[in-house]
Amino acid sequence: MHLLDSIIFYLYLASNLFIGWYFTKRARSADEFIVANRSLGLSVFIATMVATSVGGGTTIGYVGTIYQGGLLLVPSILLFYVLQVIIALALAERLRGFAGYTAPDVLGRTYGKWAQLVGGIESMIYMLGTGPALQAIALGTLIRIFTGWPLAYGAILAMAIIVIYTYASGLWGVAMTDFMQFIVMAFGLAICGILALGKAGGWAGILASVPSGYFDFKTNIKSMIELAFALSLPGLIDGNRYQRFYAAKDKRVAKAGYLLAIIPWHLMFSMIFVCGFASRVLLTGVKGDAIFPTLVLQTLPIGLRGLVFAALAAAIMSTADSYTLVGATNFTEDIYKPFINPHATDEEIVRVTKLSVVAQGALGVILALCVPSIMGVWTLASTAYVGGCFVPMMAALFTKGQKSPAAALSSMILGGGIGVYLKLANKSILGQSPIVIGVLVSLIVYVVVQAASPQKREAIS
Repeated sequence: MHLLDSIIFYLYLASNLFIGWYFTKRARSADEFIVANRSLGLSVFIATMVATSVGGGTTIGYVGTIYQGGLLLVPSILLFYVLQVIIALALAERLRGFAGYTAPDVLGRTYGKWAQLVGGIESMIYMLGTGPALQAIALGTLIRIFTGWPLAYGAILAMAIIVIYTYASGLWGVAMTDFMQFIVMAFGLAICGILALGKAGGWAGILASVPSGYFDFKTNIKSMIELAFALSLPGLIDGNRYQRFYAAKDKRVAKAGYLLAIIPWHLMFSMIFVCGFASRVLLTGVKGDAIFPTLVLQTLPIGLRGLVFAALAAAIMSTADSYTLVGATNFTEDIYKPFINPHATDEEIVRVTKLSVVAQGALGVILALCVPSIMGVWTLASTAYVGGCFVPMMAALFTKGQKSPAAALSSMILGGGIGVYLKLANKSILGQSPIVIGVLVSLIVYVVVQAASPQKREAIS
């Protein structure tokens, strides 16, 4: 790698530490550390929302999937757009008014603290797998290709940087680094997409070079359904979105900001698809998570390579820091405060959340080195969380009347547990993927137990 590219890349990494240090003084209370004192303005809200959701899986992971499967991701992307509109119109203002800290807060206020406990554990698994673990794989892969280091060294270095600035400044630091990362990421993806398309000979060159049927919906329906469930449905119960709704300055920012965020999401997805298509033409002998970084190295000139590698790092780090903080908050708010120390002071909550940030980062690196596949980690974590929590949370938010705590607990345990078992055992039922079976089991159990249960409770607004 040329010296200029290295300087750009390392200056970017150092800038994240500086921003984290700068906002340390604004993250001393629990509200400041966890939800930025509920004061995020429109531009920062949009930037942090988009940057958080466009991470290593959406850049490196998606490009590898597009390289192999062509239009395989299109159904999940279309479902993603539909769900974002639903979230903006149906959830944004409601959650801002709810003013909680975590997504399982919804379960706690509807079904009681035991449901919040199980939801908090399943959310932590999802945040750990989708955040620190998945992003450590992506960052380790990126740094390995950039420097030649072993994947483990790159993953440890990158996660250490993320943990330091998240530990120091909480959501204030995360949101402001996300703002910078959003800008770097947008420019980097645009530059890479445009130049790669040109080197591939434009759309005519791509159409002439890709295998026959590459752009057909051939298609593996099972894989499409699994990707749609794993990559899109979690958005409806994603703790990062909930945290940012809680942190928005007011209901208008929450709703308008989320609707406006669809525009940059679409532009970034478009560039990611272009990079995936172009890589199919330009690269041979490269597999999986190495495809996008290799495309950057072989396509871009000196200087721009450093910028685009920084953009890839921006995408990864903006997701890793958010998921690390949300997972840490799950432990503090859903487990520690209700069950371990109900009388915890504000200072203790901040201290425990900071220690949990460190633990999440360390566990993420360990998991990353044990399961070195971005999409594999993502789908496993999504299976646990979506299979367990999707049905009872949607029932809590969109249905009226008294709710059964037993229905929530049983559906969460059985749905999440069966989904994870099938995923780990590489088994399916009726040809359906584990995450689909997990959601269906959860739904059936919830409906049956809700109808049969004599003990129900009113939700606490």
